[in-house]
Amino acid sequence: MSEKHHWVGEVDPDKYYGFVYLITNTVSGRKYIGRKFYHTYRKRKRVRESNWRVYAGSCKPLKEDMQRMGKDKFTFEIICNYKTRGGVVSGEVHFQTDNDVLSPELLPCGERLYYNGQIGSVKFVTPDFLSAEHRAKISASNTGKTISAETRAKLSAANTGKTRSAEQRAKMSAAQAGEKHPNFKGPYIITFKDGHTEEWQTLRNIDGYNSSHSYKVLSGQRKFHKDIVKVERIGSDDK
Repeated sequence: MSEKHHWVGEVDPDKYYGFVYLITNTVSGRKYIGRKFYHTYRKRKRVRESNWRVYAGSCKPLKEDMQRMGKDKFTFEIICNYKTRGGVVSGEVHFQTDNDVLSPELLPCGERLYYNGQIGSVKFVTPDFLSAEHRAKISASNTGKTISAETRAKLSAANTGKTRSAEQRAKMSAAQAGEKHPNFKGPYIITFKDGHTEEWQTLRNIDGYNSSHSYKVLSGQRKFHKDIVKVERIGSDDK
């Protein structure tokens, strides 16, 4: 890359979705492992480059030290790049766990080795962390699978003759169109723990996020959901 940035390591915004990084305080020896996306997305489409070139972490103690000591006292290293959002998120958790960032180990200065105060969570293993052998097994297990005529008949019979009252139909309709439905009147601005934002048209189970929990962040019933810390509806409120 010809444009200026402070990162050491492979940088390729055109090839990768984002990266996991290591920031080191060269004076005290404290470290921070985090993640950053190269671009912001809207409707799952890349719309513009993020502030990755000047990004220096979102951890408050880290930022305070950087402001007090000067940015030149810190190094910025890209540990690994990933081609998917899930890969970046999983990669962060992988390196944070592998390096035991929550260890109580103290440096000579009396502070913990890592600035990190928490480790993210993932509920599934992304393709980035599956071995070639594992991916081949999954592919083979699904190849040629079809639903038999008998199974289709059973599914059809299970729903044949079912009737619903006017009240049930009204509730179902309201659930799909009512104001409290997670898919109602998007789009939404989603703010993540690392400070970046994305625009989503719906909150319906995107990339493993639970729509109900995302809506509770929007309504104030939850403070966060996974790494989502804020949800704002920017759709029209016209009725």
